[in-house]
Amino acid sequence: MQAAAEAKASSVSDSPLVVHFDGKLLPAIAGGPEKDDCIAVVVTGLTCEKLLAIPKVVHGTGEQVAKTAAEKLDSWSFD
Repeated sequence: MQAAAEAKASSVSDSPLVVHFDGKLLPAIAGGPEKDDCIAVVVTGLTCEKLLAIPKVVHGTGEQVAKTAAEKLDSWSFD
Protein backbone atom coordinates (compact mmCIF):
# COMPACT_ATOMS: atom_id res chain seq x y z
CA MET A 1 0.00 0.00 0.00
CA GLN A 2 2.84 2.38 0.77
CA ALA A 3 4.37 1.87 -2.68
CA ALA A 4 1.04 2.73 -4.31
CA ALA A 5 0.69 5.89 -2.24
CA GLU A 6 4.24 6.94 -3.13
CA ALA A 7 3.62 6.29 -6.83
CA LYS A 8 0.49 8.45 -6.75
CA ALA A 9 2.29 11.22 -4.89
CA SER A 10 5.14 11.34 -7.40
CA SER A 11 4.84 13.68 -10.33
CA VAL A 12 4.05 12.05 -13.67
CA SER A 13 4.84 14.89 -16.07
CA ASP A 14 4.50 18.60 -16.59
CA SER A 15 3.67 18.12 -20.27
CA PRO A 16 0.22 17.26 -21.64
CA LEU A 17 -0.74 13.60 -21.22
CA VAL A 18 -2.64 11.14 -23.40
CA VAL A 19 -4.76 8.42 -21.77
CA HIS A 20 -4.75 4.91 -23.25
CA PHE A 21 -6.91 2.02 -22.11
CA ASP A 22 -7.55 -1.40 -23.56
CA GLY A 23 -9.47 -4.43 -22.37
CA LYS A 24 -8.02 -7.92 -22.05
CA LEU A 25 -9.25 -11.30 -20.84
CA LEU A 26 -6.64 -12.51 -18.35
CA PRO A 27 -6.42 -15.76 -16.39
CA ALA A 28 -8.07 -15.44 -12.98
CA ILE A 29 -5.65 -14.85 -10.11
CA ALA A 30 -7.20 -17.76 -8.23
CA GLY A 31 -6.29 -20.08 -11.11
CA GLY A 32 -8.50 -22.52 -12.91
CA PRO A 33 -10.15 -22.11 -16.31
CA GLU A 34 -11.87 -18.81 -15.43
CA LYS A 35 -10.79 -15.56 -17.04
CA ASP A 36 -11.20 -12.02 -15.67
CA ASP A 37 -12.14 -9.09 -17.87
CA CYS A 38 -9.50 -6.41 -17.11
CA ILE A 39 -8.37 -3.13 -18.59
CA ALA A 40 -4.94 -1.53 -18.63
CA VAL A 41 -4.97 2.23 -18.00
CA VAL A 42 -1.81 4.05 -19.12
CA VAL A 43 -0.86 7.72 -19.54
CA THR A 44 1.90 8.87 -21.86
CA GLY A 45 3.51 12.23 -22.35
CA LEU A 46 6.52 13.80 -23.97
CA THR A 47 8.89 12.44 -21.32
CA CYS A 48 6.91 9.73 -19.53
CA GLU A 49 4.85 6.58 -19.78
CA LYS A 50 3.08 5.37 -16.64
CA LEU A 51 0.83 2.38 -15.99
CA LEU A 52 -1.88 3.63 -13.63
CA ALA A 53 -3.93 0.50 -13.01
CA ILE A 54 -5.11 -2.87 -14.30
CA PRO A 55 -8.57 -3.16 -12.73
CA LYS A 56 -11.14 -5.90 -13.29
CA VAL A 57 -14.40 -4.86 -14.95
CA VAL A 58 -17.71 -6.59 -14.36
CA HIS A 59 -18.66 -6.53 -18.04
CA GLY A 60 -16.35 -5.70 -20.94
CA THR A 61 -18.83 -3.28 -22.50
CA GLY A 62 -17.53 0.02 -23.83
CA GLU A 63 -19.53 1.94 -21.23
CA GLN A 64 -18.20 -0.10 -18.30
CA VAL A 65 -14.60 0.06 -19.58
CA ALA A 66 -14.75 3.85 -20.04
CA LYS A 67 -16.33 4.34 -16.60
CA THR A 68 -13.67 2.22 -14.89
CA ALA A 69 -10.84 4.01 -16.73
CA ALA A 70 -12.28 7.40 -15.70
CA GLU A 71 -12.50 6.28 -12.05
CA LYS A 72 -8.84 5.23 -12.08
CA LEU A 73 -7.83 8.57 -13.62
CA ASP A 74 -9.79 10.43 -10.94
CA SER A 75 -8.03 8.49 -8.19
CA TRP A 76 -4.65 9.85 -9.43
CA SER A 77 -5.78 13.50 -9.13
CA PHE A 78 -3.89 14.92 -12.08
CA ASP A 79 -3.49 18.70 -11.89
